[in-house]
Amino acid sequence: MPKYITIGIKHSDGTAVILKQPSVLLSEQRAYIDSIMEYDPTYKAMYIFDLDAADKKCVFASEIALTVTANNKSIVYGDSKPSFTATYSVTPTSGDISGTLAYECSYKKGDDAGTYTVTPKGITSDKYGITLVAGTLTVTKKALTIAAADKEMTAGGSAPENAVSYSGFITGEDESDLTGTLAFEYQTTEGEAVADITAAEAGTYKIVPKGLTSGNYEISFVAGTLTINAAGQE
Repeated sequence: MPKYITIGIKHSDGTAVILKQPSVLLSEQRAYIDSIMEYDPTYKAMYIFDLDAADKKCVFASEIALTVTANNKSIVYGDSKPSFTATYSVTPTSGDISGTLAYECSYKKGDDAGTYTVTPKGITSDKYGITLVAGTLTVTKKALTIAAADKEMTAGGSAPENAVSYSGFITGEDESDLTGTLAFEYQTTEGEAVADITAAEAGTYKIVPKGLTSGNYEISFVAGTLTINAAGQE
């Protein structure tokens, strides 16, 4: 005769006790479960395992496993907190879930790019053994364009005073929220660096901005055009 053992009687507060009843018929075990739960309804779940089975498989469970997993979400830096959702491992029977599913997430609008934990909470059940699994909110960097202005100079003359324009900052932020130092590199139209632009021949060159970084912005640098006019040219 198979041996059955009852283990893991779980209280509604999450605590558990262990009961052992070797060599008791399954039908008797189920009756015992009913009497226990009738006597003390705080006993929420009971599991019976077949000790004679090679895999010690569970042959009875008074609680149906239900996993509720918060779905991962992704937003862009500066966005508001999104509405969260969850995936259920089984579709719960109407009326067997108490409470309202809610979520905890520390992210608030304007927080840095990165990852934040989304923790589901707020539901209980006498029928289902609920496991709540956290998801992730990923805040990606926001696109920011830094474009150099077009300039002109005369061959052999002084280099121009370069400038850039910014496009993509969230409300309330500007270049002071970036790190590093804005600098410029001159290049030929083929992309070769020009060490001394004051010694360059007349022609067209690139003004390439660089040097700024950010943990919250994905920066794209856009080159401007430097036109060097021949000396004496109007």
